Amino acid sequence: MRLLLLVWMLLCAGFLASITFDVDEIRVEASADDSTAAWQLAHHLAKDAVAVQRKLGVYPSYPLTLVVASDNAQYQDLVKSAAPIIEFSEAAYQFSSRRMIVRNPRDVKQYSRLRSIVLHEYIHSLVHYLWADAPLWFHEGMAVYFSGGLTSRRELNFMSNYAAGNYLPLQQMTKNYPESQLAWESLYAYSALAVKYLATRHKKRWFAFFARGASGESFYTSFRQSFYFTAQGFSHQFEAYAQSHFRMGMIFAVSALLWACIPLILVIGAIRRKFIARRILLRWQREEEKESERI
Repeated sequence: MRLLLLVWMLLCAGFLASITFDVDEIRVEASADDSTAAWQLAHHLAKDAVAVQRKLGVYPSYPLTLVVASDNAQYQDLVKSAAPIIEFSEAAYQFSSRRMIVRNPRDVKQYSRLRSIVLHEYIHSLVHYLWADAPLWFHEGMAVYFSGGLTSRRELNFMSNYAAGNYLPLQQMTKNYPESQLAWESLYAYSALAVKYLATRHKKRWFAFFARGASGESFYTSFRQSFYFTAQGFSHQFEAYAQSHFRMGMIFAVSALLWACIPLILVIGAIRRKFIARRILLRWQREEEKESERI
């Protein structure tokens, strides 16, 4: 049935300037020329969304519209009215209309990156649906961590920012982004580490937390009743963990550097031994030549 719908859309593409269709529970709006790419993107989003829902233990159903811009000009025009969380240039989510605006796949070099960013924005919509009062750090931590954005490179970047003091505690990242965009990357990494900490170290409480959110409880009530500490208390607790994580990361980095240097040290040692052996051989040859002259 889905294939028939797609064929029908392709047949009508020459007669329609724009089309609207559904992929599972996602309403898709796109130009007729982009119907195939839009369907593929929506199909992947539906698949990725279910995978995230399994990790949270909740399967909410709510209206969500995926708008694929026809070109960069239309994208820029559409995102002007988007909500504050528009940190990625390829997509933005509008909380009021529940619309996810996406740059045209033709204008994005890596489709896999676009797919990850669309999932990132979907997670923002999911968190907002469960808790309209969720703090910024939880929004970003969820979106980054569960879209696969907490990479080793991002963690290393965080450690360098942490060492420089270029970060804010969770309790200071509840509503607004840092004034300096240089600190945004630190916000993403620090928030994602906080969500990872909750999801991996408090697994049973994690599922209970989302079940409470699905029942209509506020974020802070759900948090307190599920984890048995307040969000502010967690901020202090996680700060201590972050310091330990930073120290362990530095130890690992230094150890890795030392191990990486061992082959170089061995090569330098071999070259040095070869150089010394050559000097000794030359000295022996000169001594033999002197003895020959005496004879």
